Amino acid sequence: MGARQERFGDTMDEEGSISYNYEGRDYRFRGHVAKDRRGTFLALRLIPAEPISVEKLGWPNDAVWRDILNLSGGLVLVTGVTGSGKSTTLASLIQKYNELKPAHIITFEDPVEYRLREVQGIISQREVGVDVVSFQEGLRGAMRLDPDVLYIGEIRDLQTAQIALTASETGHLVFSTLHNRSAGESIEKFVNFYEWQHQASIRQYLSVNLAYVIVQQLLPYQRRPDRVLAMEVMNVKDSTAIQNVIRKGEINKIHDEIERGNRYNMITMDQHLVRLCKEGKVSSEDAIHHAFNQEYMRSRIMNQ
Repeated sequence: MGARQERFGDTMDEEGSISYNYEGRDYRFRGHVAKDRRGTFLALRLIPAEPISVEKLGWPNDAVWRDILNLSGGLVLVTGVTGSGKSTTLASLIQKYNELKPAHIITFEDPVEYRLREVQGIISQREVGVDVVSFQEGLRGAMRLDPDVLYIGEIRDLQTAQIALTASETGHLVFSTLHNRSAGESIEKFVNFYEWQHQASIRQYLSVNLAYVIVQQLLPYQRRPDRVLAMEVMNVKDSTAIQNVIRKGEINKIHDEIERGNRYNMITMDQHLVRLCKEGKVSSEDAIHHAFNQEYMRSRIMNQ
């Protein structure tokens, strides 16, 4: 924690993970230290010992995660607001990948949450600020270690975006996250890391190397004290229509193409919310509140 303590002294705001043994059991917490007028405070969130199995996450179609785990390369983005379960989904995918294939997996996280089990391959989990100085510096070194899979905790800047895209282009499977509410916003955010004169070529690279965008929300489960996962799924690698709108920068057309992309196992957030509401997992009020298009959601629920 030495490096993080130094950073807290500079910024007065720091994240990290904490391990604690109580009566022979190990517990892990994600912690956030900050200050207010009353002094320093700590917020903790308990991290389960292992990620939820990928089969139990609540995918709208299991064919999606199976297809992702069969990828030999490309970029997979899992996006959503803070607290939407992005880290859990990616940890579940990576854990399952390691169970199925003898791969070399390197992760860069800030902080490391789940401790993943090595089954068939090697997993090297590195914490930014502890094991590496930054995502960029860690990724530059990792490319010399011949990894099969890279997990970047978050794409925050141009340098990280460049390395992630280059790695996906050179035959690596790259997982990462962004903070946004839709697949279209994910494309815009990624492209906007670059200066305007480079954005057309970046859209071209994305149309070829971006495999999937998964957008997540966590909603209250209607019938028990739990949460249910709602997902938007955009399959770029199989849909020439999606590839074309990314290449042309016609981001406003992405939602409609996803809505029509059932044969490629695509689904919009609102379509999945309608399904969850119909299944009795999510209340109509919560479905409407979390919908991308609330008028669409009201009309669909009223017609059920």
